[in-house]
Amino acid sequence: MDRPDEELLANVAGGDVASLRELYERYRVRLMTYAYYAVGNRAQAEDVLQEAFIRIYRHAGEFEPGKRFSAWAYAITANLCRDELRKSWRRRRLGFRADVDANEVQAPARTISPRADAAGREFRDRLGAEVAALPPEQREVIALRFLESLSYAEIAAVVGCPLGTVQSRIHAGVKALREKLGEFR
Repeated sequence: MDRPDEELLANVAGGDVASLRELYERYRVRLMTYAYYAVGNRAQAEDVLQEAFIRIYRHAGEFEPGKRFSAWAYAITANLCRDELRKSWRRRRLGFRADVDANEVQAPARTISPRADAAGREFRDRLGAEVAALPPEQREVIALRFLESLSYAEIAAVVGCPLGTVQSRIHAGVKALREKLGEFR
């Protein structure tokens, strides 16, 4: 039987690297996906993921009992994504090239007709581009809600804003995506 995340984190606080490795295996794909959609670049998302687990390791002893590890891990990742976006903004402002490619994440291969596959790929590419074009606050909550299936309350805790703000950002983001992707209905 799998040990609860919080138990593993308590072991990490005691220096157990194997427990950290287990947490990493449980959360790496979800946190990487979230980071990718938040920052829009695979290399930056990988850096965020690596730094998130370094911070989880360093601060495991500060985790508050009774809280959920997943919400804590997402909060750490969200803060690092915001930091990364600020750095990217500064680099662009100073004239460095921004390396943002909304089409880097690919869905797993499936056995479907070539026509349906092409239509799906076109929609997925367009959706990725439109999500990447959303304002960072909307992109962040859209990724947490629809990619990571967090509740509104969990998202509010992760991003550090009121529940109503989360709801309005999700509403605005979904509305914008519907308008941009209306042709796919």
